[in-house]
Parts: sequence; structure tokens; C-alpha cells
Amino acid sequence: MVLNMKTKNKFHLKYCNFFEEQLIFNHLITHSHTLQVWEKGMDESDIEYFEIKEQCEAPKTFSIQKKGNFLKKAVKTKLKNSEIYFKFPLGQKTYCGKGSFKYVSGISYELQITGKILIFEKRKHYRLRAQNDISIRAKLGGKKYECYDLSAAAISIRVPAEDMSDFKIGEVIPNLKVAINDAVFKIPQFRVIAVREDTSRAKTGEIFYQTVCVFHKNPKTIEQELNKHINIYARKIELKY
Repeated sequence: MVLNMKTKNKFHLKYCNFFEEQLIFNHLITHSHTLQVWEKGMDESDIEYFEIKEQCEAPKTFSIQKKGNFLKKAVKTKLKNSEIYFKFPLGQKTYCGKGSFKYVSGISYELQITGKILIFEKRKHYRLRAQNDISIRAKLGGKKYECYDLSAAAISIRVPAEDMSDFKIGEVIPNLKVAINDAVFKIPQFRVIAVREDTSRAKTGEIFYQTVCVFHKNPKTIEQELNKHINIYARKIELKY
């Protein structure tokens, strides 16, 4: 319902940080925005549209009312006082998340955002992040590496400090293997374009670097196969929201 894998552009999914959330909330209450709201199991034709009226005293809570003419607003919502999902566009990005929905009075309702807000950004290739049920790995010169994310055009690899000599920025490096769970792909050549330190394991004394690599002159057949597998997992992520 959120991603459209048939379009030319794909969407990259990430969570908003605290600062981004505050900017979004300020924007919602100072500009006119339409929220698409639905419950799990609803068809796309059942999506209801609401406009934000004001922010309530409770954190992440907004007063909303149905959008449309008088008759449309007067029709009782199909949504129950329970968990709902919402999304709204803002520029080239789409924001979505979960919330608690309840009737107040007349045509007024209340939406409390629960949990984090997700951002869907348009990209030519969808970037799949490693998750509990999605293992992304790389292998170079017989050494195996964990990865942060993968698209049909690039990969972000967690490289220990002692192996960074094999990942020199700007050089074209041959023979990389990447895997998504059980599916393995041979990348003939790649190039490192960025490196930044990963401090998540600093307390253990281990030093790792997030190494961003783009695939160099990747054959079309490999790109298509990568896209095919990545989109399968992207669709599963979509169905959760």
C-alpha cells in the first residue's frame, strides 16, 4: 500500500530521528496536510482522508477531522477506536506510521502517533536494510563481512580496521560476492566511494568502518536479478505497514 515496486523509482525506507520528528510535527500544525488513514486488513478503496486541525496537549497527539464536503464529513468513519496506520506526502518524501485513533465529538477525532515515523524516499534503486529476518553479507578474497544494506547498484559493508587495506577508496576491485539470506550474487567489479567509522562496538575495543561500495559496470542480468530478490523483501516490508 505504501511502496510501488512497478514504478521506475523505488523507495528507501528509514526511521525519523528525534530532530526530524519535531520538524514534521511543526510542519503539520502550520501547513495544510491530508492524512490517509486505514486499519490493517482494509482495501485501498477503504482508505479515509483526514485533515489536521491542531496539536493536542498530549505528546504526538493531534485533533483531526474527516476531509471533504459537509455530507462526506458527516458520514460516520469505518475506523474503530483502535490501532490505525497513516501516511502523508511532504515534498519528495512520504511519511507513515502507526497511531491510536479515537472519536471525540461531532466530526472531530483524535490521532496519537505511537512509535517511530518512517520516511520513504524516492530512489532509482530500493535500498534493502539488514534486519532480523534479512541477512545481507559480502565475501571478498575469502573473507566474509556483515553488511548494513544493499541495492541493485551499491552495498554498504561493515569492514574491520585490519581489512581496510582491501577496500581502497576510488580503486576498481574485482570479484565480490554478495548474499541476501540464501541467494548469492557474483559482482564482477566494485568501487569504494565512502568510508566512515562505525562506533557501535567501540566499548568492545573493536574498530569497524561502514564502507560504501558501488557496483562498477555491473551486467544488466545481475542487476535485474538483484532487483528481483530485493523487491521480494521490500514487498514483505510494505505489507507490515
